[in-house]
This record gives sequence, C-alpha cells and structure tokens, in this order.
Amino acid sequence: MSNIIEFLKSQEAKEKLMSLYNLDEQAVDTQVKRYQKLADAFAEVYPVDNASFFSSSGRIEIIGNHTDHQLGRIVAASIDMDTIAIVTPNADGKIHVKSLEYDEFTIDVNDLAVKEDDSRTVKLIKGILERFVQNGRKIGGFTTFMTTTVLSAAGVSSSASFEMLICAILNDLYNNNEISTLECAKAGQWAENNKWDKKSGLLDQLACATGGMITIDFANYENPEVVKLDSKVIQDKYDFFITPTGEDHSALDGEYTAITVEMKAISQFFGKEYLKDVSMDDIMANLPALREKAGDRAVLRAIHFITETERVRKLAAEVKEHDYTNFEKAVTDSGLSSWRFLQNCATPDPKHQGIALFLAMNEIYFQNHKGVCRVHGGGFAGSILSVIPKEESPAFRAFLKDVLKNEYYEIHMRDAGSVKVF
Repeated sequence: MSNIIEFLKSQEAKEKLMSLYNLDEQAVDTQVKRYQKLADAFAEVYPVDNASFFSSSGRIEIIGNHTDHQLGRIVAASIDMDTIAIVTPNADGKIHVKSLEYDEFTIDVNDLAVKEDDSRTVKLIKGILERFVQNGRKIGGFTTFMTTTVLSAAGVSSSASFEMLICAILNDLYNNNEISTLECAKAGQWAENNKWDKKSGLLDQLACATGGMITIDFANYENPEVVKLDSKVIQDKYDFFITPTGEDHSALDGEYTAITVEMKAISQFFGKEYLKDVSMDDIMANLPALREKAGDRAVLRAIHFITETERVRKLAAEVKEHDYTNFEKAVTDSGLSSWRFLQNCATPDPKHQGIALFLAMNEIYFQNHKGVCRVHGGGFAGSILSVIPKEESPAFRAFLKDVLKNEYYEIHMRDAGSVKVF
C-alpha cells in the first residue's frame, strides 16, 4: 500500500471500516471522512508512502462494578469510540507524535528517563517503551498523527485506549505481532502505575485491547482469564447511551480509596488478602463483629462484591450458551447493587448528586418505556450508562434532550479491540 490516501477512496477500505465499526455502507461515510481528514493532515507534513492506520477502542463496563481490585469478575465490551492513528516507521530512533487536538512532541527511544516537564502522554509512552525493553521486546521510532473520539472522564477508558494503541503500533512495527494482549495490557498498566502514579487495575486495558464483549476473572491476577462472549444478539438488539453528569472527580480521590480500604477491612477480618476468598456465609456468621470492627458501609460493600461477582459468573455462563433473556435484569441488578450497597452513586455534597439524579430520572422514564440504566465506571461523579432496545432509541433521545437537557453519547459495541486497520 504505497499511498494510503488513494486507498481510502477504495471500496475495499470502506468495507474494512464497515466491518470494524459494525456499520452499513451509508453510515460508514462519517468514519471514512474521519480517516481521510487524518491522512490529509499527515500528508501535509510527512510522506504517506508505506503508511498504516491503527485503531484502539474505548470500552464500557456492563456489570462487575468495583470488583477487579478484589480479584472478582467483570463483563465489559469494546465500543465504537476509538483512538486512531496514521503511522509510518522511521529509522532515526525517535517517536514523533502529533494529535489533531494537541501540539507535536518527540521521544527518543534511547532516552526513556522521565523529565520534570514531561506531559502525562509522554510519561505513558515512555513507560510502555521501558516495559517493552524490560520484557525483552523490540522498540523503535515511528511518526504518527492521531485523533480520538473516546471521551475523557466518562469511564470509557481514554487513557487505556491510547496506551493500547501505542502497544499495537510497537507490536506490529517491531515485534511481528508476537506480543499477547495480556502483555500489552500489563505494559499499559505498568506505565500508569509507575510513570503516572495512577494505581489502576487491568480491566481498562484488557477491555480496550481484546475487543468484543468479554468476561474477565481476576482470581489469578498475574494471568486473568479472559473469555470472549458472543455479543451479536446484544449488538443487534440494543443501543448504549453514555450520559455525563458534568461533575468533577478531582476532589473525590478519598471516596474511591475508601471503597478499597473498606473492602480490605472485611477481607482482613477473615485473614484474607482479597474479598474473593470471603463468602456470604462468612459475612452472615460474623455480622455483629464485622459491624463493630469495620462499620456498616464496609459490610454493605462486601455484600456488593460477593453478589456482583456471582452475578457476572451467572450472566457470562448464560451468554456462553447464547441465552440473553436475563441481560437487562443483570444490568439492572448490578446498578442497584452499586447504588444501594457499594454506595458510589452520590457524593458527600448534597447539592451535587448528578449520577443519582440522572439514574432516578431514567427509572421514572422506564416506567413507561423499555430500557435499563446503571452507574458507569468508578461512580460518585462521571456518567451513567443506559441500555435501550433499538426501537426505543428515538424516544429515549428525545427524553435526553427535552427532560435531562444534557449532552449524551450514543455508542455501539464493536468486535475489534486494538488493531491495525489497513
């Protein structure tokens, strides 16, 4: 492929994008124009000979809220919000990155020390490169222009999408695509943990990189079990809506930390490191002592973890058998558990309860319409996820515009994670 711009005009390119984004021929034109815009911007500065396109999806969490850090289970899915990049390799040992939204920067692959003025993006790339070297993988230079539709601060994993894009590029250009999805995910997590000081788990990276709807069992954290689920029926039946509340996470670090601390207090009562080794029978046999030792909210959060992990196990088993009858109920029950037991749908500030309010308005709407909703991601501030049968989507869009009067984002599952497109 000597000229990517000419290729983007072909029917073959259109069909590849239709397959990637699960779109028909008419709807895919928006994506074709998006790729063409990026290629044209790149061509103004660099030659496009031997250029390639890569895409890395965002993700939604379907059920399994706040279970990964206690080695539980989740169901998540990649979505059509993605980060795309046009890339050419170079031999100068430098990585040149330009986003359509931000200024260009350069990283020397022979100098991975983090500098005081390095941006978060530079730190993440350096961290991934360093981890690749530690793992005995090859690294090298490339030039890329990027753009993204993955929302930030909405629980759809904009950072992980970017990290897995970088891994996919390095894997293709310098490692013959021999690096596993799990190793790439761990490289992204390592970069966040060690270069950005964000103590994230593996959920985001695995969901972005793997593609499709997946279930993850974190019981063996070093080698979590990732199973792809057949999501075609769900993709064909439902539209998914992310509704941001517009509230700020910055003052809520203590609320997120408290979830882990309180869950740990329950597991430590039983001499266990993680809640995955605590049962409901354990809770019921020791309730007064647990209340005294850890407090009522900690017990409620442990109850959420135990019931949520079982809920994931049950839904994953059903979907494996192509049984989708309980999908809406599983999402509803998971969301209610987060609201009632995990208690991550409200903030300490009574004037700012956006997630709880939007969930309540959705539930009132669903008294006369089909659909379900839940808090999305970490909670407290951020967004909610609504799962709407496709025939109900026009009415739901009107509800969002006329009642909530809030911005929203309609998203769809896609089967590919972090991939070379063409």
